[in-house]
Amino acid sequence: MKAKDLGIETNVNQNKRPDRKLNKKRDANDEPTATTTKYVAPSRQGKKPIITYAPEYARTALKIFCMERGMSVDRFMLEAADEKLMNMGADFNLRGLDANEKE
Repeated sequence: MKAKDLGIETNVNQNKRPDRKLNKKRDANDEPTATTTKYVAPSRQGKKPIITYAPEYARTALKIFCMERGMSVDRFMLEAADEKLMNMGADFNLRGLDANEKE
C-alpha cells in the first residue's frame, strides 16, 4: 500500500538542502568552465584523502598526541602506515620516500 492510497501527502521532489543544486550528469559536450573548477589548497594538490572511521575519543586522543609533538595527524598517519608497510615487507611507501630518506 502506498502513502498516496492512505491519503498521506508526500513531496518526493522536495530538496532538503535548497542551497545545493541537484547532481546532474554532464553531457559529453559540456566543457568545464571557471565556475565548475573549485579551489584546492596548494598543500592538497595532487593528493587524495584516505579515510578511516574511529571512535570520537580515539580521534581526540590522536589529535592531542600529535599536537603535543608538533606534528599533523596526516604526517603521523602516513609515517605509521609506512612503518607498518615496511614491517610487512612492502616494496613501496605512502610518502614516496626511499626507505632510508628522511623528511
